[in-house]
This record gives sequence, C-alpha cells and structure tokens, in this order.
Amino acid sequence: MVHYPDPAIESLDGRFNKYRIGNAAVERLATGFRWAEGPVWFGDLKVLLWSDLPNNR
Repeated sequence: MVHYPDPAIESLDGRFNKYRIGNAAVERLATGFRWAEGPVWFGDLKVLLWSDLPNNR
C-alpha cells in the first residue's frame, strides 16, 4: 500500500519541500543497512546499484 505523502520520507531541509510531488509513489527497495553507499544508476543497463559495506552486501 502506498500513502501520499509517504510518512517514512523526511525532508532534512525544508527548502527541498517545494520539489516534492505529493502524489508521486516512493518504493522502498530494501531495509536493514548499517551504512549504505550509492546509489548509482546505470541507464544503459537499467540497473540501480548500491552497497552496504559493513554487512558485506
């Protein structure tokens, strides 16, 4: 179920709020990271890549 706006998304700087689209869906891809690095989008491969080094994934 998707809620608008998603309560799990928090703006750390109020100046960003003007760029939020109120009816845009946000999909959580994963949880449980200790220290996530990335993401990087490879458009030619249509792949989103990120890592969590402390958890070796």
